[in-house]
Amino acid sequence: MSDKIFFGSKVSQIVTDRIIKKLEQGVIPWRQSWTSSGLPVNWETKRPYSGVNLLLLDPGAEYLTFNQIKKLGVRLKKGAKALPVVFWKVDTIETEKPGDKAQNEQEEIEAVEEVEKTIKTVYLLRYYLVYNVEDVEGLPRHKGQQEKVQPDCSNRTQKALTVAKEWNKVCQIKHGNYNPSYSPIADTIYMPTFDKFVGAHKLEEYFSTLFHEITHSTGHRNRLNRIKHSKYGDWHYSLEELTAEIGSAMLLNICGLDVPEVFDNNAAYISYWLEQLRNDKTLVVKAAGRAERAVEYILEKIGENMEQIQQASA
Repeated sequence: MSDKIFFGSKVSQIVTDRIIKKLEQGVIPWRQSWTSSGLPVNWETKRPYSGVNLLLLDPGAEYLTFNQIKKLGVRLKKGAKALPVVFWKVDTIETEKPGDKAQNEQEEIEAVEEVEKTIKTVYLLRYYLVYNVEDVEGLPRHKGQQEKVQPDCSNRTQKALTVAKEWNKVCQIKHGNYNPSYSPIADTIYMPTFDKFVGAHKLEEYFSTLFHEITHSTGHRNRLNRIKHSKYGDWHYSLEELTAEIGSAMLLNICGLDVPEVFDNNAAYISYWLEQLRNDKTLVVKAAGRAERAVEYILEKIGENMEQIQQASA
């Protein structure tokens, strides 16, 4: 029996409301500069948050749960506000399916109904609350400090070129007089030539576009089998586009090429995503999960380890 995913409606609503609030302020949360500020991490464990939590938490900030704060013997400042951190809890449930009923009344009286028991795997969307360490009093200052060094530009470019070169062995990337796109039928990525990108951040713009299409290509039926037949603006189209947007941002982050100036936070773009997220409160959670899996798949295929590259870029 196939697995079924259960989305916690309350959790999805909390996540979506926070994303919508940022969009209304003119901030596109999946286009934050995580590298220049650092990934959000847990102050005590130093473990970075991932997935949709990168959209919920502030870049470079450190967080503690209330239990961690209590255990450390420190205190919250007055007016401190908690932020949600989302995670999946995998569980199993046992269900009963009635067997065939007796054929006649006498048999029905005497028969003991057979019950078929099946086990289902369910994915429960949960959340817990964390506090920014800036709202915590009494923490040793030296533990909370992070060295934030922007990687050398040539090193960052080389990382991005490596991703592109190695992925070209998996899915062909063709440059020419094309609009950026990915064709599932041809299993080919089409890109404009580099000279078509202009401005002070044309390098970042180029890789932002390329990584968007590379993320799309992971959805091919022979890879993650994610792409469905869709038309512009429908639910499947919106989900796949948001997956590619977040996937591109994650890859830029890994390579150290995500700079705020790259992205045009135009009103039409923001208006489109506001409408989509208001119509489906699970969209951003699903897209972030798919994007994270896509990026993991890309890095597995090109023989790189995500954690090692992130550490080298941060």
